[in-house]
Order: sequence, then structure tokens, then C-alpha cells
Amino acid sequence: MLTVDHLSKVFDTGPFSRKKTEALKEISFDLNRGEVLGIVGESGSGKTTLANILLRAVTPDSGRVLFDGNDLFGKNRIPERVFRKRVQMITQNFSDALHPDMTVLESMKEVHRLFGKKAYKSITKEEVAGVLETVGLGEELLFRRPVQLSGGQLQRVLIARVVSIRPELIIADEPTSCLDTSVQARIIRLLISLKEAYAFTMIFISHDVALTAAISDRIAVMHNGCMVELGDSAQVVKSPRDAYTRRFVQSAMDGFLPRKDPICLAV
Repeated sequence: MLTVDHLSKVFDTGPFSRKKTEALKEISFDLNRGEVLGIVGESGSGKTTLANILLRAVTPDSGRVLFDGNDLFGKNRIPERVFRKRVQMITQNFSDALHPDMTVLESMKEVHRLFGKKAYKSITKEEVAGVLETVGLGEELLFRRPVQLSGGQLQRVLIARVVSIRPELIIADEPTSCLDTSVQARIIRLLISLKEAYAFTMIFISHDVALTAAISDRIAVMHNGCMVELGDSAQVVKSPRDAYTRRFVQSAMDGFLPRKDPICLAV
């Protein structure tokens, strides 16, 4: 589905500075249709920059991104409206992703405006309630506003809104980072079940290698803008090959011990 070929991106550190920050350095990988690829790393490792390029929100300095063989930044690239239906994002700042004055019903319908007034107007309350049910939320939330929902409920509404337009690829950027431990596990289980139901492909981005291992088929490890390791989730967690990955995983697992084996979250 996706081919990332020698992707690089450099940012200026400030308007009056000549210093440059290499956010991404020659990143290459493939994403298979139906796969969940986890991307982990510390803050500043380049994860979000990579996500923004894949979403076509940031233009790379060099390299290519091919989506079903189409260059996302080429002259004959996929039209924006078509691309937005095929590729969607689940953000970590879920409370900012929903308009504070809109009800859940209004927010769920709003995403369909991208595809025209007819698509927007054809969405019924019953259809929205059905999508909410798939993420474990009841019809009684339809007329509530974001301030009336818990963090876990807000994230589930955002996930429901994304899956309601049936994207082929979902990029989840730190989708559980603002939630407590017990809610994180529930969101991971929810994403696993939704993937089976809706058959989408996903890139799951996180600093938490344990949670990432619970949902991903493969894991890529980012460090200082480089992809230092890419492999099967179990292999990366249990027997990492790269020295940085070994330190990163060991540090993560030391802090994760009270929550037991991360792979158990997927059961």
C-alpha cells in the first residue's frame, strides 16, 4: 500500500538562526495492506514529522512517498478530497479535535462535509448511533458536547468519526498518550477489534513500545531522525538487534513491569 523511499526533512531552528535540524534522515520502509506498523521513539525522534509527511501536511526535502503506486507529492498526485477519504488520522489531542459547541452527532456528521452536501445530509442519527455502538458508546451521548464527556469517551468519539468514512489507512499519532493506563488498554483492544471489522491498514505511533507491541505486526524504532530498526514486533521487543533499541526497550519495560507482559493486552 505504502512505500517510503529515502525520505528526508530539515527544519530551520528559528527565523534568525542559521542552524538546521534534521528531522528525518533517509527513511525507507514499506507498509503492506492490512498491516499495523508501529513506530516508536523518544520525543524529537522524528515520529510526528514522518506522520505529517504521510498525511501530506508537510513536504519532504527529498525522497518519495508512494501510495498505491501514486507519488503523494508528484505532479499527478491524488486529489486532496480523494486522499482525505482514503487516509485519516487519529490525534493525541482528542479534546481539541472536536468543536466545543458541537454535539457528538454534529461532529460525527461534520466529517462527511468533505465529500459534499449530499453525503453530509444523508447521514442519519441512527447511522451515527450505530457507529458509536461499535466503539462501545451509547446513543445517549449523541446530543452531548465535548465538555460533558470523559477523556476515554472523547477518544472513542474521535475514533468513531474516523472509521465512519471507511478510510483505507489510519495514522494514529500517540492516540493513548493523554489517557490513564486502564483506558489505554481498552483503546488498544478497541482498535484491534475495529481493524478486524473495518479491514483498514494502520500506522500506530507512540513512545510506549509495550502498547505498540500489543497492536502492531511490525515495529520501527526511530532515533534522531533515523529508523534504526524495523522488524517483527515480538523480535524487536524480545531480541532487538540495534544497541539503541536494546536500551530503549529495556528502559520502557522496566517502567512497564507493574502492568505485566505488554503482549497480553492484545488478548
